[in-house]
Amino acid sequence: MLSLMFIVAVTGSSGAAQGQKFRTAQDDYAAAGKLAEQSIAGALNNYESGDQLRAAIEQARRRAQEQSKLNETSEPNLDYVERLEKALRALPTGPGRPTRLDFDRAIAQESEPAWRLILQGNRNPNMPEPPKEQDLHMDFPINATFRLLAKICVRKARSELAIGNGAAALRTFRETFQFTQRIRNHSDVDRLVMVAMEAIIFAEIEKSLSALPSQGLPELIQAINSSVSGPSKLQSSLLGERINSIAFVEMTEKEFESDSKAASAYDSDPDDDEEEDEDEPKWRALMQSLGNSTPAERRIFFQNARTRLDQTYGAFGRMLSQPEFNWSFTPEATPSTSHLDFYVNFHTSLLPTVARVDAEARTRCRIAAITLAAREFAWQHGRYPTELSEFLTKAEATDPLNNKPFEYSIEQGNIVVKTAVHPILGQISLRKLPADPAAAQRPRRP
Repeated sequence: MLSLMFIVAVTGSSGAAQGQKFRTAQDDYAAAGKLAEQSIAGALNNYESGDQLRAAIEQARRRAQEQSKLNETSEPNLDYVERLEKALRALPTGPGRPTRLDFDRAIAQESEPAWRLILQGNRNPNMPEPPKEQDLHMDFPINATFRLLAKICVRKARSELAIGNGAAALRTFRETFQFTQRIRNHSDVDRLVMVAMEAIIFAEIEKSLSALPSQGLPELIQAINSSVSGPSKLQSSLLGERINSIAFVEMTEKEFESDSKAASAYDSDPDDDEEEDEDEPKWRALMQSLGNSTPAERRIFFQNARTRLDQTYGAFGRMLSQPEFNWSFTPEATPSTSHLDFYVNFHTSLLPTVARVDAEARTRCRIAAITLAAREFAWQHGRYPTELSEFLTKAEATDPLNNKPFEYSIEQGNIVVKTAVHPILGQISLRKLPADPAAAQRPRRP
């Protein structure tokens, strides 16, 4: 099925000669991601023990040899195997080695060039320009390297905590979080990547909470609070999504103007092993209907599509400017079956889904800030607060998603902050709550 594409930031030089673009923070982050992907740190990132890494090497070797058998004239492609072997050689040897800490230290050391680029990007005042026109080239690899960078950074923080340098770990968490907030945010895909990176950071913070010192905590709390003090970041990505949708309409209209017969002969060319998408017949019927329409009828259809898309995105943007308890997380209850409704829905059906993701992410940021503030309270007073009012104002203690106070408790010596149960999103905490309530009572693995 056709899919909407997202805007790709244009890279440039660090200087800005006439006619050239400034090097943006996105360029620094992209360069960091490329370095990390090609480094030993990138190879080590998925493993925490020598046994895991050695097993991965053997598996990669077998796959390379099996692939070469399919083409007898080619030699096995062992580049990935050699990269993993090089990573293994970089680790300490001996009884019981390498340990998880050995992995974390090696990752921190080998990722230093990428880390310097992240810091450079965090201080680079040049942000990617808002999208102005459609670009149908997708760039998933850049977003994938950003997630890799987030994982590498939290392992750097973990290695700093292990040697007792909690202040350095908090700085790493803060700089990594700042990085997540400054990446390009011109499409829903960008926003989802940002949310995934935040989740990686918060998961490690939750595990490390008891080891976090006071030095650096207020700065991290402030950074997280600042990320949700303003409008939803979906408002920024919404601009790119609207541009994409309108450009897609215009591209389709031009195809019909050029050759209506060819444009109406829709064929998704589905994989033989996959069932046809349920929207395929509707899309095929739409294309055939447009092909049978007169040029004047098609002009009216596409103009109505642009108008409806503008109205839909405008209404969604206005909703995002309100507190989360006023957001709508479900599609229209009785969608029409007309061709125009189907076409508009094709472009906008995911809006309620991304609204749910964004609302949950903003809520988790607030929970993270509250959890860290409780930890800082304990440093200052020698005990955990017994209730939120001891360290938060009434507004800070209120969850905008439910318009109710956050739930706060100390359970087995751990700070627990949760939302009230939301009718659609359920209950949100710093980490995903298990679907099975009984699972929450089971002890966690060390």
